[in-house]
Amino acid sequence: MQISFDTNVLRWYLRDVYFINGTAYAGKSTMVRLLAERYGMIHCGENYHDLFPAAELSPELQPNLCYFETMSGGEEFLHRTPEEYRRWCEGVAREAVQLEIAELIRLSAQGKKIIADTNIPPEILREISDYRRVAILLSPQAYARRQCRSTVFSTAATRKSSCCSARSARQPTRSGPCATSAPASRK
Repeated sequence: MQISFDTNVLRWYLRDVYFINGTAYAGKSTMVRLLAERYGMIHCGENYHDLFPAAELSPELQPNLCYFETMSGGEEFLHRTPEEYRRWCEGVAREAVQLEIAELIRLSAQGKKIIADTNIPPEILREISDYRRVAILLSPQAYARRQCRSTVFSTAATRKSSCCSARSARQPTRSGPCATSAPASRK
């Protein structure tokens, strides 16, 4: 049996959540941090779905989030076809959605406004949030490609990173993926 929630229920629980989504290197993380500091919001930085305990992830239920646990080595990651990589990215996004929504509902119980650097796809955000609480930031494609190549490929070639193992080592802190910010003092 699969459990689902109607979108009106999610909208109600997420009524104090503001979402920033968009392309890589568009400034989403910076914007979320600055707005959280200025308005005293709970700040959920990128990949806040990583707060979910890694030991509870299942390669059968979340195969894309556990990909680094099940692959044979870094070469397997680097030698995927563009289509395999695209399917993996889409799978990670799909699997992360439920973890992100659950985390946002948990944080909503604090009664504070939340701002999230999210990977929840726009078509889902349209269903679970009011359009006035969603911003999409875009970066020039050429800039994003240059930044991605210099960051991702240099680290992927030198280490086998386990997203599931790294997740278990992380502990949320005041400056972690979801932290409460005090409002900035105004002069």
